[in-house]
Amino acid sequence: MAITIGSTYLTNERQNGTLRALLYRSYSRTQVLVSKWLTILGLMIGLSGFSTLMSLGLKLSFFRRLPNYGTIWHTWGLNMLSTGLTLLFLMSVVLLLGTLFTSSTPAILTGIIGYFIVTIFNQLCFYLYAKVSWLKWNPLNMINLGEQIQTPQLQQLTRLNLSTLAIGYIAYLLLFLTLANYSFQTRNV
Repeated sequence: MAITIGSTYLTNERQNGTLRALLYRSYSRTQVLVSKWLTILGLMIGLSGFSTLMSLGLKLSFFRRLPNYGTIWHTWGLNMLSTGLTLLFLMSVVLLLGTLFTSSTPAILTGIIGYFIVTIFNQLCFYLYAKVSWLKWNPLNMINLGEQIQTPQLQQLTRLNLSTLAIGYIAYLLLFLTLANYSFQTRNV
């Protein structure tokens, strides 16, 4: 849902002309794009928080007590972190695509298909990383950061340790946001 909302956010404003109205004011294009990204980030955090509260509320209403198992809460927290990081990474790609296209369809399709392709074809990618060493630096491997936080043994397949994967993840995230800013600066609204 966050991918769909994030990809339609910018393109719908471009199609409806509201983006042009923002740019006629004293806001720079970078300010407008950063505000869009922060709004999408806030939406992701809000949806995650709402989902968490609903899950806990349903758990308490049906089972009346929470287990005191540290590993359950630890695993749950790592899963939330993993999902959040993956969504954040995909949102940077979707925002880039939203600045490149006037229609939201390519951004939605790329975000959703990319998420599922990575999860489905990850085993094939791991095989390729073993055969061709430099492929381990592609952005698709960086999406494994969340999974590698949960399962440190995944390092044998990704061929990158956790800190290197995190640095690459942040570097690609910043690269995609920088490219989105450049694209937004150079495109007609």
